[in-house]
Order: sequence, then structure tokens, then C-alpha cells
Amino acid sequence: MIVKRIAFLLLLALIQVEGVAQKTPIAQWPVKKAVPGEHILSKPGEMMGREKNYGDLVIGGHEGDTIVALLDGVIESANYNFSFQIDPRRLSKMPPIKKGECNCYDSCVRSAFGNIIHASLPALRMDAAKYVSYTVGIKAGAADIYYVSGLRPVRFFKTGEKIGKGMPIGKMGYCDTVFATPHIKISRSVSNKVADPMEVFGIPSTFVKFSSAVDYGAYKHSVADLQEAFRAMRGALEEAHPGFYDYTLKVTMDSLLCAVERKIVKPMTSEEFRRLVTPIVTSIRDVHTSLYSGSYSCEVRFAPQVNLAWVNGELRITRSDKVHRLIAGVKVMAVNGLPVNEVVRVLRAQFSRKEGYNELPLERRLLSDFLSMYAQVYTPTTSSALKITLEDGRVIVFPYLPMDDCNVDSDTVTISMRLISPTAAYLDVNTFQLNEVAEDSIQKFIQRVEKSRIPNLIVDVRDNRGGEIDVLERLTSYFIKNPYRSYCYKMVKSNATYPSLKDSQNYSSSEVLFPEFQPVAGKPDFYLENTSQVAPDSATHFSGKLYVLANELSVSAASDFAAVMVDQGVGTLVGRETGSCYYQMNAEKFADYRLGKTGLILRVPLVKIVSREALNPRIPYGHGVIPDVEVPLTLEEFTQPKDVVLERALELIGTSNGLSMQ
Repeated sequence: MIVKRIAFLLLLALIQVEGVAQKTPIAQWPVKKAVPGEHILSKPGEMMGREKNYGDLVIGGHEGDTIVALLDGVIESANYNFSFQIDPRRLSKMPPIKKGECNCYDSCVRSAFGNIIHASLPALRMDAAKYVSYTVGIKAGAADIYYVSGLRPVRFFKTGEKIGKGMPIGKMGYCDTVFATPHIKISRSVSNKVADPMEVFGIPSTFVKFSSAVDYGAYKHSVADLQEAFRAMRGALEEAHPGFYDYTLKVTMDSLLCAVERKIVKPMTSEEFRRLVTPIVTSIRDVHTSLYSGSYSCEVRFAPQVNLAWVNGELRITRSDKVHRLIAGVKVMAVNGLPVNEVVRVLRAQFSRKEGYNELPLERRLLSDFLSMYAQVYTPTTSSALKITLEDGRVIVFPYLPMDDCNVDSDTVTISMRLISPTAAYLDVNTFQLNEVAEDSIQKFIQRVEKSRIPNLIVDVRDNRGGEIDVLERLTSYFIKNPYRSYCYKMVKSNATYPSLKDSQNYSSSEVLFPEFQPVAGKPDFYLENTSQVAPDSATHFSGKLYVLANELSVSAASDFAAVMVDQGVGTLVGRETGSCYYQMNAEKFADYRLGKTGLILRVPLVKIVSREALNPRIPYGHGVIPDVEVPLTLEEFTQPKDVVLERALELIGTSNGLSMQ
């Protein structure tokens, strides 16, 4: 063994002498006591069985070898995975397994999965159980995540807990059925894209970053290719989208589809095609349906040095400018020669991040982020300029300059917990995509608030894009009085195959996605009723007065949190109508459709979740949760430092006994 290791080191040295570039290692080799680069079974670029290995590093060894953390970081994920297509009906019947001694738990889990795999695939001739893998994801930077698969756990991690470089994370097992010998697999993701898993170890890398041969910004797709992309889009929406006609009549949608198709008469770039078809997505009125560039970037990295806002039906300058003799409030009549009303008409047609009949998300964007909306439609460059015509006839030109931050919206997870006053505590949650450590910290905070007998608690879910239903159910359990069903039933378009999935990049047209859904007499779709309930948490309950802050950007699970509080008659809702609909939403499973050769991806939700069937007199169909105390949308909310919604809640705490949601 020593001779082999010396030979291996000499080989590495020879490679360096011959001029193959190596980088200084920043990560520790995951197999304890092994040399970096030792016993690699598969590298990026090689064939792995019948498939090409694009971005994985497979490392062999002996079963039971200690595997350590590559870098300092935070546990992003920790769960069991398996590489078998399993009948979900069998998987749902898997008995619950309590975590006890680690080895016993590991053995029980793999045995249970193995039985299910063999029941689903009786012709399988192999020990399936040993390929059930404990996988740990380690987040080592803002968007840099390393996944280690093939582990046998030595302990079970909570998402969100810190881990140090070199700490044991498991023992070597198996994960990919291509290999008969023990192994682990290292995968890396940077900003949700496959990244090089080798360079961080300082060894020569075979990873090749994907780059498209098409210049999507300039290339004009043929009419035939654009028609093919349109047919893929229409077929996906008509066949798979469970709420395609919920808020726009079928006759109206069919008319729009035909009108758009008739305009495909000349070659277009991908961005020109995207703008042409976006009004279709806008008309669906569903925040979970989206059209985005999957193979190229359309980020706008430049902005003019002027602030504009659509205020009460007029476009106004919102920041004074001595250089151009501009005073805040001056009215703008045209932008780059186009009348303002025409510009706003186009922007409205291109805005698809709204749901049902609630127009507040659109009005919020026009008010607070007009120029970003404009840039997404008209795509400025460093050579372009913004020419605005004022009410007094003056024409002022603003060059586009590089932006410090090109991201309009932030996905940063922030949880703020503090005591605002001796009588009021504040909990701000901007996402329900929380890790377990964050969830535990919220629970402990609520327990401390209750134990300290603080009479008022403000829970802020404004600008919260939603997340996991498990997080939603856990958080609501701290406040509810009675058990509730998180939804009444789910609906899908088919319980067989979806032929349109031939264009999908994450599902196959031969897959049966929803075999457990059943037909209902007199209805064309397929349904699954919910019989389970969410119960109040026996260990954690806030008994004081609750105030929930929500607005037009509180969507998905965040909107449903407010809805549950309304249903339970708990607390006071302050702010504005939520962005997702009170009665139903389309979510849970999503198919990502490739639209021909355009590089565009259409994300289609496959499941309609109906949360409430009985009509609530205060909430019309197609609307979000209506607040008890409304704080109107005004420009001052975005131009002044004070938080007008939070201040309104504090006024209620100081001047009244709270309003009933019932």
C-alpha cells in the first residue's frame, strides 16, 4: 500500500512537471487518510456506464472508510436518495422509522427502501438496498454547494447546522449502480448550475463548463423553429396546466393563442420571441407559471441615473436632480419617443408575476421599480440612452451606466427576531424555505415570548415568496386553536402519461406521475382528497394577541399562512391583499419545458391545490387574503425611511385591543 501511494505521488509530481496546470487546494480530500486524486473511478467528461458523466467525481475505497467534510460550511441538505424509479403508491406506504441508534436506523431505512424497490421492480437482479444513499449537501459560500453521496451516516445532520472542514460526515457506502465496489460521489453546484468538483482539491480537472454554440442575443431563429417552439409551449399549457383557464375564459385564451401564432412570420431572436409569447403567460394569472431563459442570460446590468414611478396613472420623476434642473414630482410625457401610456400598456402585458384578479403586484412594480420593468422589455446596453420628454416640453437624455446590483429581487434568507417594546415582540420571516436550525430558532423564540408573557407578537411575512409546506404547517401549529386541513384536495390533468413531456428537461413522457389520483364522475380531471390534519403544537403555543403583516408579494406558503390565521380567527391581519389566491393555487410539481431551439424554458405547475371550497364572504374568488387593516400602496412607502405597515401595527397595539379576523 505504501509503495502504491509513493508511486501515485510521483505520478502527480510528473504531471506537474509536464505542465498540466494545477490549482492550490482549498478543499480536503473526502476520504480520510487518502491522497488527493487517489482511487478516482469516474471523472467529468468520461462515460459512466451508458451515460456521459458531465459533472460528478466518483471516488472509490473500502466500505466503511471515514468520509470527512470538504470545507467549512453549513449543512444545506441531508437525506436519503436512491437512483431507482419507484412506484409512488408503494413509497407512500413506507412505515415511519424513528431515529434511534445510527447504525440501526441506517439499516432499517435501507432495508425498507430495498423492499419497496424490489416490489416496484421485481425483475431487478441486485442488492438494491445497499445503493440507498445518505447524501449531505454542504454550502460553502453564498451559492456554492457540495453534495457528497454514497454515505452510511455516523450521525444525522440538521439543515442549517455548521460543519468544519475535516469533520466526519459518514462512512463510505454505495450510490450508483454502475459501480459494484464501494464509492462516494461528489457533485458541485454554483448558483444552481453544475460546477467543477475537481479544481478545489488541487488536482488536474477534466470538467468542461457548458457553453452554447448559439449567440442567443443576436441569432435569429427561423420561422419554422419559432413555430415549433410555440407549438411546444401551447401543447404544454393545454395538456398539463391544471389552472390554464381559471381566470381567463377558454375562448379568450384560444383567441390570444391564435393571435400570437399569426405574428410568427419572420425570424426573431430568443428575446423577441419571449416578448411575443409572454402575454400568454400573463393571461394565465398564476405566479407559479414562468417563462425564463435557460441557456443564456438576459440580466440587465445597466441603468440610467434617474428615478421614475407610475403614480396614480401618471409617470413622475421621484428624485430631484440639480444637474438637469429636475424637481421630484415632475410629470413625464414620453420615454424614448413613445407616449407614456403606450409604454405602460406594453409593460402590463409583459408582467406575469400576478395571480387571479389581484392587480396589486403589478401596481407595486410600476410604482417601485418602473425602470427595471422597462429595461426587461427594451433591453438597454452601454451604447443606449434613456430619453425622457417632460410636461414642459424639455427632452433630457440619461446614459445607461453599470449597475452595482443587477438583481431586482433578493433570495437571501433573513429571519429577524427581536423585542420591539416591553409589550411587543417581532418575528420577520422572508421565506418558508427554511432549514431546520432556523425553524428551531423560531420555535424557541416563540416559547421565550410566551414564557415572558409578552402580550403582543407581530409576524411579518411581507415580500415572502413561500417555500415548503412542512415549514408552513409547523409555523401555523404555534398559533392555531383547532386542527385544520392544509388543503381539501388536489387536481391534475391526467393520472397516466403526458405526451407533451417529450419537450421537458426534468420528466419523461413515459413517466406516470400521478397514479394515485382518481377520476370523479362528471369531471374531466383527476383528484386526490386530503384526509390528514395539522394539529396545534402541544409544546409551543402563543396565547397573546397576534398581528400578521402581509402584502402583495406574500405568495404561495406565505399567503396561505395568512389564510390559515383568517380561517382560525387568530389575530389581526395588517397590510394589503396577499399575492396568491385564498381558495387555490397551482404548485407542488413543476415541469420545465424546452421551447425548441430558443433556449427558453417554460415552467408549468402540474398540481392544483384547492385549500378552501366554502366561500368566505370577505374574500371574492380569484383574490388573495384581504387584510383587516389595510395600508394603501403609496410612493411614500418606498421613498421614506419609515415602515408604514409596521407602524400601523404598532399603533393598533398601542391604541386598541386588536381587531378580530372573524
